[in-house]
Amino acid sequence: MADAEAQIEMTNASGRTSTGDPYRRVFLPNGVLAPGQSIDVTLRFRRHRQSPPVSFTLTLLSGQGNP
Repeated sequence: MADAEAQIEMTNASGRTSTGDPYRRVFLPNGVLAPGQSIDVTLRFRRHRQSPPVSFTLTLLSGQGNP
């Protein structure tokens, strides 16, 4: 999928992991998400040139520090 990664960019990423993957840092209200609560987070992408559809896998992490 390296070719697709070169064609799609996450434009509102907070940074990149040590392996180069973009990440979005979200600060929760009061620092926690209680059972039954939810939040909406927008992920924005830019397609640099015409390409076939791509799919992404989200990995959710919790904690402090850099992913």
